[in-house]
Amino acid sequence: MNFKIFHDRRSMGKAAADQAAAAIRSAIQDHGSARIVAATSASQKEFLEELASAPPCWIERYIPAPSGQRL
Repeated sequence: MNFKIFHDRRSMGKAAADQAAAAIRSAIQDHGSARIVAATSASQKEFLEELASAPPCWIERYIPAPSGQRL
């Protein structure tokens, strides 16, 4: 198991987003498209902001879960 220590939430979110973006780009290259499901809460704020700004823009559409339901 690898552990990484970050000085702040922004740098941790950026590192996670960079890793996710690389995996998404690889899936697109291998399969022509990719789908992701991302949890949203305060703890993922920096990650999602960084991922959304990574080229190309990943967020094509957003489909919220129905109120009170878990997917």
